[in-house]
Amino acid sequence: MLPSVDGIVNSISQFNYDPDANVTFDTWYQRYEDLFTVDLASQDDAWKKPRDKCFDDTIKLLREHFGDHSSLFSIRYRCLKLTMNENDDFLTHVGTVNRECERFRLRSLTDDQFKALILICSLQSPRFTDIRTRLLNQLEQNPKLTLHDIADEYQRLINLQKDTHLVESTPSRSSDIHALRKSKNLSSSTPDPPSPNVPRKSTHTRPTSQNTAKKTPPSPCWHCGAWHFVKSCPYKNHRCSKCKIIGHKNGFCQPRKPRYHNPAKARQTVGPKSPRRSLSLLATCQVTTPGMRKYIDLQMNGHDTRLQLDTASDITVISEKLWNNIGRPPIANTSQTAVSACGGRLKLIGELKCSVSSAIPNSQEFATSPRVI
Repeated sequence: MLPSVDGIVNSISQFNYDPDANVTFDTWYQRYEDLFTVDLASQDDAWKKPRDKCFDDTIKLLREHFGDHSSLFSIRYRCLKLTMNENDDFLTHVGTVNRECERFRLRSLTDDQFKALILICSLQSPRFTDIRTRLLNQLEQNPKLTLHDIADEYQRLINLQKDTHLVESTPSRSSDIHALRKSKNLSSSTPDPPSPNVPRKSTHTRPTSQNTAKKTPPSPCWHCGAWHFVKSCPYKNHRCSKCKIIGHKNGFCQPRKPRYHNPAKARQTVGPKSPRRSLSLLATCQVTTPGMRKYIDLQMNGHDTRLQLDTASDITVISEKLWNNIGRPPIANTSQTAVSACGGRLKLIGELKCSVSSAIPNSQEFATSPRVI
């Protein structure tokens, strides 16, 4: 006696889609396929509502909607990562392993597919995210992917990354032109005028800092001995009472030139001196004219002394020999500095105080090594 249609239909359980538990339409249909194709083969396949699809089209549509959409790589990867928890039933876990191994398709697995599977599973660092995604895409499109193909794909990805960084690091031409124009505008701009509230420093004072060093001369003026440039000397039009030559202060006479010089050039020195004579200081330092120097007789610590007169000096410098002649008074350390007419610095030994009997009041005297003098 053949079973009734209602009995066959009641033996078919209701389909509940659960892809995580591998309850898909394929697994459900495989279980009852004989009932549909043999026992119910004589039944009408037409839909009750609507009547426009046959049985085969219905099975195809259900497989598309409720089938297993997991990739083959994910199925095999989950199978390799199976673990049993402490609270799981052992027999249930055995069934899970059996089910996942059947889905693994071990019989169709080739050597190249297994090698590619192990290689991609080893790329777990976030650094290999791009290459891992590309390899999974290639493996999905071509299941027969080999290790050689994976190496070629990796090299192609590295070359693309290098080309991308090269394009990003190359500056645009417009930015270069903009930077060039900006620098030209900055260079052509004029500085702001100084504020009238800021006091101006006198050019006749000796520099005491590095900021004012460029605005003061390196050596005293050879026309009068003051600390200013030659072009600013107030004695350029002054006539000396001794040599009757215009252009310097009394006592700052220049040595006479030899007679074999050109008379026309000699007449040019009578007028005001030009600032172009920048090498005359070197000639003054090299020529010794003791007959044109002025001296004054003094008594220092009761000893007769003769010193050279310099009206523009701030301190008095004596030699070590003169220091011995006046009784070798005590010497203390000094922070004073002295500059010669040529611009060189004199090395001072120390500072001393002595009694000077003359029209000049008591003052501080300094001793220096005779090698410097």
